[in-house]
Amino acid sequence: MAAVEKILIIDDFEPFRATACRVVERLGYHVISASDGIRGLDLFSRERPSIVITDLQMPQVDGAAVLHAIKEKSPHTAVVVLTGFATEALEKELLRQGAFACLRKPLNLERLVQVISHIQAKRRAVNQDVRPRAFLRVDSEPCQRVLERALQANGCDTAVPATVDDWRGPLERGELDVLVWEVHPGDKEVLKRILENRSARSGFEVILLLTESGPAELVAREILQSFPVECVSAPLDDELVAAVFQRAFHRLLVRRNALFKRERLNAGSIRVGVGAGGGLEVDVRGAMPT
Repeated sequence: MAAVEKILIIDDFEPFRATACRVVERLGYHVISASDGIRGLDLFSRERPSIVITDLQMPQVDGAAVLHAIKEKSPHTAVVVLTGFATEALEKELLRQGAFACLRKPLNLERLVQVISHIQAKRRAVNQDVRPRAFLRVDSEPCQRVLERALQANGCDTAVPATVDDWRGPLERGELDVLVWEVHPGDKEVLKRILENRSARSGFEVILLLTESGPAELVAREILQSFPVECVSAPLDDELVAAVFQRAFHRLLVRRNALFKRERLNAGSIRVGVGAGGGLEVDVRGAMPT
């Protein structure tokens, strides 16, 4: 099972630190925290988090020293510095030294969530060999083994989350490509919520797995009537799983390619929308030739 990604929060103001920890934990990360720079650097050495969020002004070892020490040990670790009284010149210097972002206090925690999402998006963008990522919410061990073998053979990384939060965080952050779900009789409402809340940006594919007939089969049929998802029944074999995955991933790529093109059009003077009659309207007034 893949380890949950760690984030370290260093801040000497306990109310803010506690609130920030709760918010980041809800995103599905494993959060560790420290009340000063010395403890923070000790935790970093032992836990090796992938993201560090540190206050700038702290006694003994401040955020600038934390940034410098972390970048020396681990240049690829993303460090976000929170500043309450820093000058613009100091913020520029922190960015020059490798800070991913400098956020000014008092801080809207939604902004912190956005920056964490930007960090993950940038990592995925610079990785030239991005493999699709599948989470298996599967109870049947024989099915799990077949799924893992077939998906990995087709270039897909797999993970089996231990808790709901382990898959919900990556799903909400748009880091998940495929969710394989073994259907049980009581799963109808949660599956509907997941599929209804799936936006184009965080779009992912769902593959339903049926290991039992009766009530579970009725749930799957109802879901299939409302949503275009794949459904596969046990017993599984490698070829069957591969074919289902390839169809699901093809739809995912088509959807994301359409989103990319729409964002490129909407980035400039061109506007794309749906007219009163339901047709596509494109406004290119004032648009650049490119």
